[in-house]
Amino acid sequence: MGPFWRQALRGAATTTLLLLAGGCLYNPETESTPELSLLGISAVTCPEVSIDSAAIQVTGTGDSIATDGVVTLREAITAAETDAASGDAPAGNGADVIDLTAVTGIISLSASLPSITTQISLIGYCPSPLAISGASLYRLLHVSGGNLSVQDVVLQDGIITGGAGDTGGAGLRIAGAGGGGAFGGAIFLESGTLSLTRVRLTNNAATGGAGGTYSFGAGGTATGRDGGGPAGGTAVGGAGGVNTGVGQAGGFGTGGGGGGSDSSSPGAGGAGGFGAGGGAGGALTSGGSGPAGGTGGSFGGDGGQGCCSGPGGGGGGAGLGGAIMAYSGTITLTEVVFTGNSAAGGSAGSSYCCYVDASNGQGKGGALFVNTGVVASATAVTVSSNSASDAAGTSSDNNDTYGISLP
Repeated sequence: MGPFWRQALRGAATTTLLLLAGGCLYNPETESTPELSLLGISAVTCPEVSIDSAAIQVTGTGDSIATDGVVTLREAITAAETDAASGDAPAGNGADVIDLTAVTGIISLSASLPSITTQISLIGYCPSPLAISGASLYRLLHVSGGNLSVQDVVLQDGIITGGAGDTGGAGLRIAGAGGGGAFGGAIFLESGTLSLTRVRLTNNAATGGAGGTYSFGAGGTATGRDGGGPAGGTAVGGAGGVNTGVGQAGGFGTGGGGGGSDSSSPGAGGAGGFGAGGGAGGALTSGGSGPAGGTGGSFGGDGGQGCCSGPGGGGGGAGLGGAIMAYSGTITLTEVVFTGNSAAGGSAGSSYCCYVDASNGQGKGGALFVNTGVVASATAVTVSSNSASDAAGTSSDNNDTYGISLP
């Protein structure tokens, strides 16, 4: 539901208030939010913001690229990234500012926005009458070597789910593969710089991909299944082992392949890449214990061992950073609110038996995941009602954050 106007009675007088997309009340007559105190929330202080006249101005809440007289956010980012006109958006030039101050309501995305590889600033109107929504289908933003600054907007309903590891098919004994990782439901900072100021992130989620389940059919040679890909990416997981072959290891965010099944020399499962599950060990179809499953990547689940003439299941992928996952680079948060975000690991695939069963992926950082080596700064950050399936309950590993302790 977009923002709408409503009347609030003040004795004999009537004050018109705006209910913002982020759920806050705003008084347009005074350009302030004093009514927030009635809800037990501190009022937002909106400083004067000067926007360069050369900024690309967004004029509508649509999500198309078309010459229809309306500049959409997708057109503006595309123009800024390519330094060429896109739809009705003029060509960007170097470091670009995208002006969102004239737009209210919700921009509901039909796909993730273009990856940020250059320097871009998104500036909304304080105190955030504009929301950008992933429609509970898509991640919103991906920073890949760029410098992204966002202020005075709401980022909501971003969803990212790791690819599931392939499962076995009918008629053969086939090892399951590892699930892919899921990183940042609203924003994935893969590399580069991210700065958020007076931004609210709500109802975003990252869920790891499920590990593939074994199949148990007739004996004989069989190729293990391929690992799951990373959420929001085009890479594929490690290939399954052929007959006696070992399952191939997955790359970043991708699951390991399942090992091949054979009557004498089945293959072990492939290791998962960062955040992804390991592939299962293949079946020793002549009887007895088979080879080990592949080790899961960081936070990913291990693949199951083949045993009792049957193959194992793949490990689950990790869900890291329900709202934001910072893998490398620099992240700066100022007056940011995280509410109702979640991170969950993917489930392990079932094994034929359980000498060493596959394990689930982990969910870390319901609101924010900060990887080792990331330079992070957080000032006046508020968190509430976030969840992580595998939170340890410490200051830097809890339902809200992983890898950073909020002041």
